[in-house]
Amino acid sequence: PGGDIQFLAEYWLESNLAVAKHFRAIERNRTLCVRHEDVIQKPHETAKNIERSLGLSRGQAGAVFKDSDSALTKQWDFNLKMSEELILAEFSETHSEAINFINEVAAQCSHAG
Repeated sequence: PGGDIQFLAEYWLESNLAVAKHFRAIERNRTLCVRHEDVIQKPHETAKNIERSLGLSRGQAGAVFKDSDSALTKQWDFNLKMSEELILAEFSETHSEAINFINEVAAQCSHAG
């Protein structure tokens, strides 16, 4: 937590836009949606799903999640300053088309199974 909110928003947008464009460009049968929430809340179940999908031996994907700590994620559950909320509101308005595209692709991913 912490840092320049404008920089963090731009980083989020650029990285998520790149993933969304890539997801749209490849065949559905070559994708596996892994939600951050699932990695944090259900690491073992998520690892098993990854292993099944990739044909990995049991335990191979789970090793990646062994250090997952929901407490680290909760550090981001903080109240933004009013000035940061205003920056994000303006950022969201300015980049609404790209954000909508990311949300559309994410919704397709969550419906893909």
